[in-house]
Amino acid sequence: MNGPGLRIVAAGGAAFAAGEEALALNPLLKAAGLKPPRRTTRLIQLALLGAQHAMSQTHAPLAPNASVYLATGQGSVADTAALMEGMLRQHQPPMPFTFINVSSNLAGFHIAGQYGLNGPNLTVSRHDFCFESALQLALLDAAAGRLSQGLIGGVDECVWPLAEHRRRLHQPDDAALGEGSHWLVADQTAAAPLAVIKDVKQFADRTGLLEFAGGLPKATRVTGAKRMDAVLADIADSAGLAQVAGVDDVGGYYDTLAAAHLVAVLQRGPGPWLYVSGGRGGCWTAVLGRNGA
Repeated sequence: MNGPGLRIVAAGGAAFAAGEEALALNPLLKAAGLKPPRRTTRLIQLALLGAQHAMSQTHAPLAPNASVYLATGQGSVADTAALMEGMLRQHQPPMPFTFINVSSNLAGFHIAGQYGLNGPNLTVSRHDFCFESALQLALLDAAAGRLSQGLIGGVDECVWPLAEHRRRLHQPDDAALGEGSHWLVADQTAAAPLAVIKDVKQFADRTGLLEFAGGLPKATRVTGAKRMDAVLADIADSAGLAQVAGVDDVGGYYDTLAAAHLVAVLQRGPGPWLYVSGGRGGCWTAVLGRNGA
């Protein structure tokens, strides 16, 4: 992908391990200086909390025409499950706010309202590589001159009971679950960004990924999720690159963990770096970037 890349000026978010009961988020929103919106969903609360953490590290507000790219693997799954339970099992019509809140793009709407943004607002929802796909779209818009400033984030909520949510996520019965909201703030006019994300590529198999990695500068450092350390070592050895220890899954599994991982990578010092994530069916995604201007 040719173009200027995404010039990231701030990165941050919040992640929580799933306990026996859901953590109350309204006190955390108030502590972050946000007024919790009424009749809202947990997904929206998480989106606002994570975006505020990232925005608090910027030196100036975003321009009104800034874009929002919100990625989510499950969307407003708690309200969707409640809606379907009521309609299909209890034969009850949906409550108005429950019906409205199943729309996952409401989270992006509330982000825009919080920061006074009226630019493009896009929600990307898919099981595999949802955050990486949002990054791809932001890169395409930047290359075409359609993105000057923007927020790119990944948000997923946890749903109780946990046993049902593990089955929903195709996770083992003993898997640790979590929820989180992590965001990157892009400013294409920044002279000294925190990092520049140059490319996001997807591969149908590991062979294509290895060929791509083999063509990178030898100074490139390979990283990803800590659970992928063995795979990362194979990629590094095959391509002759340095490996950096993978990032821990803070809090437990959710679909947009790649957003949390990338925020952590940006805090690790200079690049260039290659972040690798894996998905179902042997597919792979590679994010190429460097820290500093």
